[in-house]
Amino acid sequence: MKSNKNGGNNATFTKKWFYIAVIFGLIFATITTLIAIFRNVSTTEDSPKFLNEDFIKTEEKIPDIKKEEPKNSEESKKTSQSLEDVPKKTNDSSNFIKPTEGKIITQHSNGELVNWKVTGDWRTHDGVDILAKKNTPVKAVSNGVVTDIKNEDSTWGLCVTVDHKNGFKSVYKGLSEQIQVKLDQNINAGDVIGTVGNSNKIEGNLDEHLHFMLEKDGEWVNPAKYIKFSS
Repeated sequence: MKSNKNGGNNATFTKKWFYIAVIFGLIFATITTLIAIFRNVSTTEDSPKFLNEDFIKTEEKIPDIKKEEPKNSEESKKTSQSLEDVPKKTNDSSNFIKPTEGKIITQHSNGELVNWKVTGDWRTHDGVDILAKKNTPVKAVSNGVVTDIKNEDSTWGLCVTVDHKNGFKSVYKGLSEQIQVKLDQNINAGDVIGTVGNSNKIEGNLDEHLHFMLEKDGEWVNPAKYIKFSS
């Protein structure tokens, strides 16, 4: 009888611990599951943050990529700058033509005093004397407007002045009476102003010629620096 009682007690004790083990196993499984779920949720919540940071970094890099110019573009830019450094042609020497055909027989004196045969004194020769026969056409050296027509009878004779509106003025002296322009008239380069005459008395010792003068910014300059005359 004692033997059966002890066997019953042992069976009850084993059964009791079995249930306890099962309960602990369930608790452990539940805790493990909750931990896994928590980690998964935490990772899911953090993921957009990392993605957003990477996206922002990528967006910040895009402007730098756009700012980089291809080599061809840089070379074109350098070429453009080089072209900009080249002086642009103005209504200067490149646009002046010869006032008449003929070679220079008296040069511009560049401010030096020279002896004038007719007057017998010393003075500067502020123009050039271009050898040409009487009635040879005299042309405007560039575009401009006629600002003065006068007769200096005792010295230069008939004279015409043209303002080229760029700091330059041209003066044609010793013309014949066949002047073909009017005061305030707009003229173009090559338009005939008049013809070579013999009204220039102060240089009457010379052969028939045109006394041509060029003024820049109020000062007489050597026309040969701006116009290629016949040699």
